[in-house]
Amino acid sequence: SFLFKDLEVSSLGLKLSPSLRGNYSQNKFIDFVDGSDDFSKNSIPGIPTYKANLGLEAIYRNRVYSILDYQMVGSQWLSDVNSLQYGSYELFNGKVGYKNASKNVDLYFGVNNILNEKYASMILINASGWGGKEPRYYYPGMPRNIYFGFNKKF
Repeated sequence: SFLFKDLEVSSLGLKLSPSLRGNYSQNKFIDFVDGSDDFSKNSIPGIPTYKANLGLEAIYRNRVYSILDYQMVGSQWLSDVNSLQYGSYELFNGKVGYKNASKNVDLYFGVNNILNEKYASMILINASGWGGKEPRYYYPGMPRNIYFGFNKKF
């Protein structure tokens, strides 16, 4: 995780807060034998090869704000055998709002999955099918969705 130093443009009343978080991993079984199957040195299923978030928060005159978030998720294996793989995907989210601290008010509007990416929000490793059907290895993630809200503290 890495946070950049906030950037302020005092004459414009603008404060920018960029951030970068992520990880890269190659997780492998060391010694994994199940009956006659040897999965040793195979990649462990269900763990993305990388995950990264790039964010930018902007605040104008301590009242109007926007938050942008870009998430990248790498491919991952679906089984111990490493024969099936789920591909990488990217999500882009955004939010804008107006906050008045003295009146304890926050009004906002946002969009998740702005580009309407099709992705799996949950992976089922080593899935098996029932009744002769193919196994279901994943559940789809949320399509583009819009939200808004109003908070008032008393």
